[in-house]
Amino acid sequence: MSATTPPKACVAKERTVTDFVRDELGAPKIVDRSTFEAKLDALRVREKAHTREGDAIAAARRRLPMVEVDSATSLIGERGAVTLLDAFEQGDIMDTLRGLA
Repeated sequence: MSATTPPKACVAKERTVTDFVRDELGAPKIVDRSTFEAKLDALRVREKAHTREGDAIAAARRRLPMVEVDSATSLIGERGAVTLLDAFEQGDIMDTLRGLA
């Protein structure tokens, strides 16, 4: 080995910013517009299906049967024990629920 040639372990490949982004950050590959649009269209189909499924789950949750609760059941809040009826007659339901937490 001559004094002017560095050992192979010391020679670094010149890298561009694009090389760094692709290698280190796992960035997606670069494609042409038509390939991108096809992938985007396929993703939108999946997203719409996901949204519809989420909406169906929410609707099913709203249709769940209810359990009857005795209105005399007491809750312990900031002001001590109150009945359910008293708790919900005091005003807005969200304020009531916030006070019970």
